[in-house]
Amino acid sequence: MSNTTVEQFAAELKRPVDDLLKQLKEAGVNKNSGSDSLTLDDKQLLNAYLKKKNGNDGGTISIRRKNSKSALSVASKSNANAAVP
Repeated sequence: MSNTTVEQFAAELKRPVDDLLKQLKEAGVNKNSGSDSLTLDDKQLLNAYLKKKNGNDGGTISIRRKNSKSALSVASKSNANAAVP
C-alpha cells in the first residue's frame, strides 16, 4: 500500500493543508509540510485523536431531540413494554 502526502490527504478531505498539519501535530504525528508522507498508522492516530477530541471514543453516538413527541417515540421504540400515555 502506498503512502500519501499530507497535501494529498488534505485535498481528499477538502481541508486546508495548514489545518491538517495542526491537527496532526495535536494528535502526536510530527509532520512539517504538505510534502511529508503519511502512513496508514499516521492516519489512524489522527482518527483516534479526533474521535476522542469530539467525544466519540468508540461508543455509540446519541442524538437528543428537543421535540417531546420525537423523544417519546424514541423511548417507546426502545422499550416495547413501556406504557405510552
